[in-house]
Amino acid sequence: MGRLIENVLDFARGRLGGGIPIKGQWVDDLAHTLELTVNEVRAAHPKAVINLSLALPTGIHCDPLRISQLLSNLLGNAVTHGSHSSPVDVCAYMEKDHVVLSVTNQGSPIPDSLIPLLFHPFTRSEAGQRGEGLGLGLYIASQIVTAHNGTLTVASTEATGTRFVARFQARTCRV
Repeated sequence: MGRLIENVLDFARGRLGGGIPIKGQWVDDLAHTLELTVNEVRAAHPKAVINLSLALPTGIHCDPLRISQLLSNLLGNAVTHGSHSSPVDVCAYMEKDHVVLSVTNQGSPIPDSLIPLLFHPFTRSEAGQRGEGLGLGLYIASQIVTAHNGTLTVASTEATGTRFVARFQARTCRV
């Protein structure tokens, strides 16, 4: 219930207040934060198999709570809408000067007609997709990435599955 209320509040902030606010700070171990997030989703979905690959440096400037929320929303979406018989792959790594966070699941591909609407609020519920929630998770995820001056993209095919990729500039420092 708390998560649902927080999503509605974030939706209101995003629509009315110029985006979802972030509190950027130097994070010594973003990989640990992401691992804790994955473990929370694993606990909530014990039958889901989630593979995790993390290769991030120390000292990344971001809002760790919002990045955790971003991953939680993407991973929750993958577990809910993906194939229950295939694992979900989560990867976080550096690519040049960007943090890249990807979540990939197998299952029925997202229809091409729906992809341009995915990051709009209420898209899933309007499209009649299975699952729970208000259809705000991907909208909020996109707003978090935008607040970090990044991008969130999706590719979905029968052969490769559905892959969401968040990418944002990594201001790093040596810790």
